[in-house]
Amino acid sequence: MNENTKTISFVVAAAAVLLLAWAFRPVPPPLVTNELVGKSLFPDLDDPLKAKRMRIVTFDESTSQVREFEVAQVNGVWSLPSHKNYPADAKEQMASAAAALVDLKVLAPVSNDARDHELYGVVEPKTSEDQFGEKGVGKLVVIEDENGKALAKLIIGKEDKPSHSDELAGSQTQLRFVRVPGQDQVYRVQMNADKFSTNFSDWIETDLLKLNPWDIEDIKLHDYSVTDKLTPTGEIQPALMPRADIDLAYDDKTNKWNLKALQEYKDGKPTDIKLTGDEELNSAKLNDLKSALGSLKIVDVARKPSQLSADLKTEKGAIHEEAMGDLARRGFLPALVHNQFQIVSNDGEATLSMKDGVQYVLRFGEVAGIDSGSDTDKKKSPDGEKKDAQGEKAETAGGKAAAAGDNKSQPAAADDAEKGSEDPAAKNGGLSRYIMVMAQFNPDLISKPDLQPLPDIKKAPEKSAAGKTESGPADGAKANAPDKKADAKAESKKDAKKDDSKAGSETASKDDTDDLEALEAQRDRIEKENKRKQDEYDEKIKAGQQRAKELNARFSDWYYVVGNDTYRKIHLGQADIIQKKAPAEGKETGHAAIPKNPFELPGLPGATGQN
Repeated sequence: MNENTKTISFVVAAAAVLLLAWAFRPVPPPLVTNELVGKSLFPDLDDPLKAKRMRIVTFDESTSQVREFEVAQVNGVWSLPSHKNYPADAKEQMASAAAALVDLKVLAPVSNDARDHELYGVVEPKTSEDQFGEKGVGKLVVIEDENGKALAKLIIGKEDKPSHSDELAGSQTQLRFVRVPGQDQVYRVQMNADKFSTNFSDWIETDLLKLNPWDIEDIKLHDYSVTDKLTPTGEIQPALMPRADIDLAYDDKTNKWNLKALQEYKDGKPTDIKLTGDEELNSAKLNDLKSALGSLKIVDVARKPSQLSADLKTEKGAIHEEAMGDLARRGFLPALVHNQFQIVSNDGEATLSMKDGVQYVLRFGEVAGIDSGSDTDKKKSPDGEKKDAQGEKAETAGGKAAAAGDNKSQPAAADDAEKGSEDPAAKNGGLSRYIMVMAQFNPDLISKPDLQPLPDIKKAPEKSAAGKTESGPADGAKANAPDKKADAKAESKKDAKKDDSKAGSETASKDDTDDLEALEAQRDRIEKENKRKQDEYDEKIKAGQQRAKELNARFSDWYYVVGNDTYRKIHLGQADIIQKKAPAEGKETGHAAIPKNPFELPGLPGATGQN
């Protein structure tokens, strides 16, 4: 091969390399032009009902933490995978969120420069990268179908102020800067970003107990704490330290509270306490208690250890050490109660009895801190001490844990638009509280039917075939032969008597028949009424048992987190429910109060010039 041939070969090879490099060069994204205005960003998302999973990723600039919230249809049931698949009330919310992206059109092009992403708040939040100190991070929304195919991906940025043309067009929803992940283009769109809330309570049934406070008949408050106790065998075990047991009843006819029983414990021994003449129940606090039970809202949830049974009773050593740690961390411990291990709480419990026979048992645990939107992210104060809404320190048998501070604002990229993602606990003095709930059925709460006794029906004695009872001579003695005349006369009288007797017998027989029919009708009526009452009672028993079963199916797997202010209204002790009676007017002087004379007329009661 001569030099010219070699040169030509090198030139051809170089040209081929250049050609390949040009063919596989990175293609710059198309420029943002007015041609995109009015076109849909997600043509594949043409039906909101196709959306079966939505993932929302946010970034908290104050902590540089990326948080992920997810709602999906799992095995046909709407759930929150980001919260251990807690059941979600999400069918309508999901469709509403997806509808916000259906046919989402570009209003105007904004920028094609990646350096502007921070300015418009459309930097992508990434769970796999450390974005410490990064600014302008937006909210990533990914919607998928049942097969996991992405129907829409969007980074929602800052809110834009409406222009004069927007106002003329009558725009009613928010104007936002958005960007599709993987593209540099920033668009201006019209959308309601509030639909993409990461607030846990926006996606669930928040009513924890689902009860009507007017159906509460009885409330038992068990005020106790848990402490370590040395057993006779030398073991140290958690044990109850009772303070008081309070049994209260509410009469909805008189709208008054009644103290059924009060036991105060000293050195572990109960003493019955009665209200003195100058004491009364604090109706205001008890009414607040009843109202709080009817509006007990779920702030967050955490899944219980799998070994824990629904009725919270367990054998010694049956719970794994790791599960024990999980219970203790949330303020619940197995303690020996009446020679049986039972899960108890750090701060006592309350039992609510309902008119339908269902009883709720609420056990109050540790301060949960500030809910971050996930089960594992709880903000703790560095001093290791829990503080309630008044800043009081609370120390429990499980040790000192912390919860602090008000929740920080959402990323600046959201420009305060995501008000729905504000932590609900922050609205409750910055704190929240763990509680465990169980339901049980008490048939004694259902009044037994008042069944009426059935009347006895005695049938008339059967008559003999001859229609009468004949009597012969006594002791076999023979009767003397009667005189024929006397017999004829006696027979005539006898016939007359028989006719009268027959007529009377027929009348008595008719009366007896009427009485018997009336008695049978009365018995039939009472039987039917008794059956109706018994069926109604049996139905109430069945309905109460079913409701308790359904409630336990809901409660059994979860710890619940509620606002601390609501907890403080429910968690009452002896000093909270009893108050001194207000002195009657004029009682201190021992005289009846004299009405003031507004006209100061002499000679009238209350006049200053009276002698």
